[in-house]
Amino acid sequence: MRIGYESKRIFHNKTGLGNYGRDLIRILATFFPENEYFLYNPKDSKEALFQNSFSTVYEKNPPLIFIKPIMLFGDKKELLPI
Repeated sequence: MRIGYESKRIFHNKTGLGNYGRDLIRILATFFPENEYFLYNPKDSKEALFQNSFSTVYEKNPPLIFIKPIMLFGDKKELLPI
């Protein structure tokens, strides 16, 4: 499975959501190596907060206009832009 993750916090926050996101990706990549993980980072990092040692984790730097928040809506299980 190919999994995309909006990862601004992983690359730019030293605490809180940044720590949570880094741990989440490390755990998923360790226990589910059959998946590919695409980390969408809207801008380059000043510090290397995420040390990627996994062959199935990739950082992508798309233009900011392509990163839109989405949410799961009700029982229909469809993704809608916020």
